Amino acid sequence: MTAARDGRCAAHRQRGLSYVEVVVAVALLAVALVPVLDGLQMGVQSASVNGDVVQQQTALQTRLRSIQAEPFAALVAAAQAAGGANNPSTYSDPTSQADRIVVYLSAYDPDNDDGDGDMFTVADPNGDGDNNPYTSADTDPELALIWAQVVLENSPLALHTLVRR
Repeated sequence: MTAARDGRCAAHRQRGLSYVEVVVAVALLAVALVPVLDGLQMGVQSASVNGDVVQQQTALQTRLRSIQAEPFAALVAAAQAAGGANNPSTYSDPTSQADRIVVYLSAYDPDNDDGDGDMFTVADPNGDGDNNPYTSADTDPELALIWAQVVLENSPLALHTLVRR
């Protein structure tokens, strides 16, 4: 009879958790949750930063598409007014604007016809007599491409493309 009685007591003791087991389980959960919560916090912060970059990239793409939609003659005139690939064009945002987009335009010489090694200068066949490559005849193949670059000021974000006549 003692054996049966001991069996019942052992079964009775295994039904619940002891105080020590509960404390150990809570301590393990607390230790495991710290890195999980840190990772979650970093993920939320990354999503916020990534959202800003995506918004800025979209603004650059929109501006570049609007440049591509401009008449070629208007781009040529703006490139000429800028005076070189390193000077902002009239398509740029005002200098006081936050998140300013700067647009650079230049004639583009992919095959180095003028022989100077600079793809941003073009030869002027001087068909119109003014020694200005930006005012060559509309049929002149030398001024068939305009290089366009849009840059988010004070940022590494930039896009560029070629626009053809």
